[in-house]
Formats: sequence, structure tokens, C-alpha cells
Amino acid sequence: MKAVTYRYSAAENPTWLNQQETACRRYADEHGLTVTEVFTDVGRSRYGLQGVLDAVEREDVTGLIVTDLARLGSKYADHVAVVQQLHDAGADIHVTKDRTSAPGL
Repeated sequence: MKAVTYRYSAAENPTWLNQQETACRRYADEHGLTVTEVFTDVGRSRYGLQGVLDAVEREDVTGLIVTDLARLGSKYADHVAVVQQLHDAGADIHVTKDRTSAPGL
């Protein structure tokens, strides 16, 4: 299955962005996914996220890999809208972190 990854950081932080990409690529390798492109946004930019949605709409890919769902939007309504668009296009969303097993939960 072809997939894209999406990295997001509120501020320019190359280390954090690289960690996200590493986690996504590791997940892809472990689950037999082929990463075809990496999309990135920093700050208020959402061009990368739009690129993800465009790729899914064109059916270039059938999956999105993110480190956690919070990457898809900081506002609940935006988050739900993106998830719905991905779902409507038939894309699987893969999350590298299992939030339920995080320390302290």
C-alpha cells in the first residue's frame, strides 16, 4: 500500500520534524507500507496538509501516516473535517503512537 507521511510543528524545529519522519518511516517499514512522499507544515501553514488531501483525492495513495492525530489540526472542528475528508476519499489513517499506553494515563 502506498502512503504519505505528514509532519507538523508549531515552530521551526528540525529535530522534532525529523523525529516525526523517522517514526512514520519506521511504522511504514513495520507494516509493509511504501512511503511515496513526506508533507510538512510549520506554524500556521497548511500547504503540506492540503498536499496530503490532494494526493488522497487523486488516489495517488491510500494511506496517511502521522505520529499522532493532533498533527491534523489544533481546533476540534478542523481536525474532524480533515479526518472526514480522508475517510470520504477512502484513505486509511495510521498513527504511530498509541496514546492509551502513554505513561501516566
